[in-house]
Amino acid sequence: MTEKLFEVVPCQIVPPPPSPPPPQPVPPPVQPVPPSSYYPVAGGGSLLNYLCFSADTLVTTLDGTKKPMDDLKINDWILSGNSENGNLGFSKVSAWIHKKPNLKAEFIKFCLKNGQHLKITKMHYIFKGNCKSKKGSFENLQMVFAQNVSIHDCLYTINSKNELIETRISSIEKVQEKGIYAPLTETGTIIVNDIFASCNVDAKHLQFSLPSFTEFVKYISSFFYSRQISSSPFLKSFSIEYDLMPGFKFFATILKDVLPNKY
Repeated sequence: MTEKLFEVVPCQIVPPPPSPPPPQPVPPPVQPVPPSSYYPVAGGGSLLNYLCFSADTLVTTLDGTKKPMDDLKINDWILSGNSENGNLGFSKVSAWIHKKPNLKAEFIKFCLKNGQHLKITKMHYIFKGNCKSKKGSFENLQMVFAQNVSIHDCLYTINSKNELIETRISSIEKVQEKGIYAPLTETGTIIVNDIFASCNVDAKHLQFSLPSFTEFVKYISSFFYSRQISSSPFLKSFSIEYDLMPGFKFFATILKDVLPNKY
């Protein structure tokens, strides 16, 4: 009798190991975006975006001295002009439309052939002529956006006899500057760097700022009615950079009643 020395085990088919999954793309880590210090003055979103001068713009005070915008204060009297007859006089600064010393913005820089220059945002009004007016005539004077002034135009400047005359433009360029200022005078005009300009902005662009501005007005109004205005940290920080127009409390009260409910 033959004795079995080993046992025959049937062969088993072992399946191959599964293929590893394809590598998955790893998204790059999210990098925080630092807040920008550049102020898009020419863009939409706020009324304040549309009108301002640079910080080093000079105005003329009652005693004849030149004062930069960043030193100008409410109730200062500064030189302004009459767009109908060209007469010069002094007008009181009644408010700041805009005063942001720490923000950068893009300006149009006009250099004139008499050596004067002015930096102004593109949607700010300025007075131009066609360089063909007779001395003392203002029939060709136009109030236009700064962006609509060409190298072939003239700006109105003050000569040695304190008269407004047309002066040719030698160059136009875009520059970035720190500090944006827009004082409001009682006449609505202003002499800046001895150049005739306006304090105003096109009214049709007010719609861009209405929602944000009306929210601010409602916030102000709520504090007037609740008598908490003096303790508001929001208003304390706001007053550091803005001098609000006289009568703003009354304006806020009226605006609160006439604004659409959606605001």
